Amino acid sequence: MARIKRNGDRFLKLFGENIRNTRRSRHLTLAEVSEAMDVPIYILKKLEAGEFPNMELSPLIRMALYYQVSMSELFTGEYI
Repeated sequence: MARIKRNGDRFLKLFGENIRNTRRSRHLTLAEVSEAMDVPIYILKKLEAGEFPNMELSPLIRMALYYQVSMSELFTGEYI
């Protein structure tokens, strides 16, 4: 069970890095994304840090739409 948690934690960290890299590749600040998506900066910071164990999908879907990437691209980072 501990191995599954470690793998899950690694996945969340990688996903957060993909989100951060997506924002940075578009030369956007957290404040700009926060305003455009109407999501508080502290939530975006948590997402980018891979700290969202109980997060609903709606902010992630809105983020994918905002960045104009698919959800799978957001998870894998293949578009960067």
